[in-house]
Amino acid sequence: MKKILSILIFTFLISGFSQAQYYKPNMQLIVKGVMNAPFYEPISENTSDNAFIGFQVEPVVNLSSHWGIFGTFNMGFIPSKDIARPQGTGSFKYSVSNEYSGYGGARYYFAPEDGRYIKVYVDAAAGVYSFNPSDAVFTSTTNPTYTKTFTFPGATQIGMNVGGGLNVNLSPGLFLNFGARFHNLFKKSDQTLTSTVVYNNGTPTEETTVIQDIPNRNYLQITAGLGFRFGL
Repeated sequence: MKKILSILIFTFLISGFSQAQYYKPNMQLIVKGVMNAPFYEPISENTSDNAFIGFQVEPVVNLSSHWGIFGTFNMGFIPSKDIARPQGTGSFKYSVSNEYSGYGGARYYFAPEDGRYIKVYVDAAAGVYSFNPSDAVFTSTTNPTYTKTFTFPGATQIGMNVGGGLNVNLSPGLFLNFGARFHNLFKKSDQTLTSTVVYNNGTPTEETTVIQDIPNRNYLQITAGLGFRFGL
């Protein structure tokens, strides 16, 4: 039994070494469209908790037929509660807020790349996430008219994510990519957050500062895109 086990281990090592010798590393650049489904409260008073779209650019370096490293640069567009909402002697106008993130990690492919039309993978990564709420503008219906611009504090958090996907080869240098990813953003305690109200009629600017926790946030991400493969 020991001889058989030794032979199997030796064969596996020789096979892996041989594959590493003949595998040619390559680089991929994937451009993706994104749909995000948040599982957290709105990030500010003027944002909703609905699903939101975005896009990604993801460079990948495949070091072997099974292992690669990747980095992802992401931008999301978080919708407002209402584009325009009447209130008292005027109305509020909101615009889209933004989420920026960048993360990197390792990727494992279940099937060798050579000779495969479809390649399935799983991966894990860590990175930085930044939420930037847009301003809300109140326009009065009084005479004379005046405006108030409300700014809301942003938040930056460290997070980790796990995902999976598949590449569908269209040609040696072109493929389709489909994936899903779950993000977990860590809580930050005792953060100083400042909001302001700026008037256009000479009224002094109002500023409010609070110290509060930024909660843990989770969201699911579905992606689809087009990838380009380059030899190294």
